[in-house]
Amino acid sequence: MGPIKRPIEATRADQMFPTFEPDDLARLGRFGETTSFPAGSYLAKTGETGPGLFVILSGEVVITQHDELGRRDLITTHGPGGFWPSSPFSPAIRRRSSILSVT
Repeated sequence: MGPIKRPIEATRADQMFPTFEPDDLARLGRFGETTSFPAGSYLAKTGETGPGLFVILSGEVVITQHDELGRRDLITTHGPGGFWPSSPFSPAIRRRSSILSVT
C-alpha cells in the first residue's frame, strides 16, 4: 500500500516525517528494545497507551487515525528509519493513531 499524497505532503513530506539515517539507528539501538511484528499486526492501536517512540528498522508500517464512526484515515507510511511517537507529551496519554505492520 503506497502513501496517499495530500497536497502539503507532496512538498513538505521530508519536514513533516523525517527519518533516521543508518548511523542514527545504530546509536539509538542502545536506548530501546527490538521487537518484530508480522505483516497485518498492530504495533499500537488508537486508545491504547504504550512505548514513547516506535522506530522502524525494516519493513513498512502505515499510520492511521480513526474517526468516531470507525473510518480509517491514512496519515503516512513509514519504512526503515521512520519513527512515530506515542504522544508528543507523555507515553501515558492514550494514542490518537494506530500503527499497522504492512511488511
